[in-house]
Amino acid sequence: MDHNPHDDEVLGKAFDLRLMKRLLRFLVPYWRLFAVCVVLILLLTGIQLGLPYITKVAIDEFLTLPDAIVTLSAPPAVDGAIRLGDGRYLVDLRRVAPGTREEWDRGGAISRDRYLFVPDGSPGASVVAEHPDRFTPVPGGYIASDSDLRALPPDAVEALREASIAGVIRLAAIFALALLVRFIFGVGQVYLLQLTGQRVMYDMRRRI
Repeated sequence: MDHNPHDDEVLGKAFDLRLMKRLLRFLVPYWRLFAVCVVLILLLTGIQLGLPYITKVAIDEFLTLPDAIVTLSAPPAVDGAIRLGDGRYLVDLRRVAPGTREEWDRGGAISRDRYLFVPDGSPGASVVAEHPDRFTPVPGGYIASDSDLRALPPDAVEALREASIAGVIRLAAIFALALLVRFIFGVGQVYLLQLTGQRVMYDMRRRI
């Protein structure tokens, strides 16, 4: 009689399924511990996914200069846009909808350089008065590019970017807290999973 190797595969899968059902009966008394392990795994996954997002927010919202010069045929529907003339507008890209920004990027409307806008009468205006050659006057204030800011003394940059520095510090604290929580939850998940497994194995040995 010919032997069909596929029969072994089918029988092996069926046997594995039956074996799994038999093993799950030993897990039933400890379902609460197992449920806690599952919840911890889900929380750990959420934290793991959240860490890159925190980094993204730090880069997009605080580390990168927020303003850019956009060349458009009509005024942009963005709050705080400043008309510079010749169809150019200074726009805070954080206030632009993602779809609109993608459209501007495809059309080459956004300048490659990024700028920091310093309003008239703001605390940063004193830095502008001390280093006027590094700032360009615009309606309502002054702008400085990234290269202009790098040429300023560190204390002047710190004064101009005080809000951004505070935001980065807050996100760094959240990031560190997330790492600590991930460590605690990871240790707890491994401990509970090992404890559940050892108890199941003990019950199996007693049954045998």
